[in-house]
Amino acid sequence: MTNTVRLHSKGIHLGYKRNLRNQQCGQSRLLIDGIKDRIARMPSSTCVSE
Repeated sequence: MTNTVRLHSKGIHLGYKRNLRNQQCGQSRLLIDGIKDRIARMPSSTCVSE
């Protein structure tokens, strides 16, 4: 792990990591919204497991 950090200048590495994290958050948020939307359309009697 430390070797890869040394290869990058720290700013670029951190920016890259942050960008990845933001992408993942965006994707999961979209996914969650989609699931909520689907749940909203479902009859309330159905059990929803996470």
